[in-house]
Amino acid sequence: MGRVLNRFDPWRGKLCTCPPKYSYSPYVGCSHACRYCYITAYIKDAFKPRPKKRVIDRLLRDVQFLPKLPVAVSTSSEPYMPMERRFELSRRSLEVLVRFGFPILIVTKSSMVVRDIDILRRGDIVVSITITTVSGEVARRLEPGAPSPEERLKAVKILLENRIKTTVRIDPLIPSINVEGVEKLVRRLSEIGVGHITSSTYKAKRDSFHRVVEAFPEKEDILHKFYWGR
Repeated sequence: MGRVLNRFDPWRGKLCTCPPKYSYSPYVGCSHACRYCYITAYIKDAFKPRPKKRVIDRLLRDVQFLPKLPVAVSTSSEPYMPMERRFELSRRSLEVLVRFGFPILIVTKSSMVVRDIDILRRGDIVVSITITTVSGEVARRLEPGAPSPEERLKAVKILLENRIKTTVRIDPLIPSINVEGVEKLVRRLSEIGVGHITSSTYKAKRDSFHRVVEAFPEKEDILHKFYWGR
């Protein structure tokens, strides 16, 4: 079976300024079913997640011979979906990567990450939690399968209290949906001690745009005008 630690090079371009790193995910797909998600463009049944076959064995094989570049965990999935409580593939993967000395970036929307604080303390690990809004209503419509903003804020606070390196992603920003609440979100993050925030804008694709409009039909006209000029 193929490698599970692969070089992260989504654009395959010489002008890409991303520092060298690997991408890794123990699962395929994601149960959050975020309306704006881009993985539906290249993952079949993207919102019907499943574990990768023999992923821990394959990871153990890969770490034996690959250079120790940083590993971005779950850039196209979610490491802490509900099924993680059963399979614990993310936890077991972290144990392997820490044991072999790989720096790690965990990308998540889940408060379940605090379960693994014992491992996070031992490794060279940064946790990146995505929070797109403080509005529970907006989040339910935009990210129907993800934990609430309050749950994620609580997780960020717990991580910081345990001296885990933590950053927050406000991503994506979508005009008329969550842009207006950014200042309030940043204020909340500042209050709990967040020292690093990254942000990006929504890159509309036909399939994800349809889902966004379906979730926010009252915004259809303004979104069409903004993204498609009509």
